[in-house]
Amino acid sequence: MEVHHHPNVEKKNFKEYLLEGLMIFLAVTMGLFAESLRENMTSNDKEKEYIVSLAHNLRQDSVQLVDMIAENARKVKGLDSLIALNDSDLTSAANRKLLYTRAWCAGDISAFISNDATMTQLKNSGGLQFIKHDHIADSISAYDQEMRGIYAAEAPYQKYTQDATEALAETLV
Repeated sequence: MEVHHHPNVEKKNFKEYLLEGLMIFLAVTMGLFAESLRENMTSNDKEKEYIVSLAHNLRQDSVQLVDMIAENARKVKGLDSLIALNDSDLTSAANRKLLYTRAWCAGDISAFISNDATMTQLKNSGGLQFIKHDHIADSISAYDQEMRGIYAAEAPYQKYTQDATEALAETLV
């Protein structure tokens, strides 16, 4: 049978234990600082990506709104022409032709559909936490609320458009 002999280990004094403890504490603290710095840099990058993407979506929405406003202005003029025909003699060929050429504006609705890809991602992934300035996060949330209001307001317009289409169909038959 073998006997294992433990080597003689020097006894450490209190200063050495204190120094080792201090070194371990410093190593752990530096690791925590490094992790915090890495997390902060990552969240800054994510914040920047979200803001750039949201700004891109807003530019697309602005272009779409300008186009829709122009389209709706054309429709309003067409509807004004139809209203002007209200008391006209529809047996007249000219009035009948005008009625047919303006009929498109009564049955068509221009619905605004926002590019909400970034907004959806911000809400679903909890990305608003990366936005450091509260007033910016509040503005983003307010914009989302406004978009939901626009979508909710479309329902009556769709009903009115349907009613106008049915009334026009009765007139044209």
